[in-house]
Amino acid sequence: ISIPIFMIFPRLFTCPTLSTNNFKVDFEINIVIVFQDNHLVTENFPIKLTRF
Repeated sequence: ISIPIFMIFPRLFTCPTLSTNNFKVDFEINIVIVFQDNHLVTENFPIKLTRF
């Protein structure tokens, strides 16, 4: 399922996703769900930030 999420960040506070041979800047959203019986479910979703 693809869920489009559009957020506008100020230019000075953001960095685009970057991948080079020497280093990588990556972002992701972590969703954590804790049930009443203390069962824990986590999922990570990568985010690709772009600059226009």
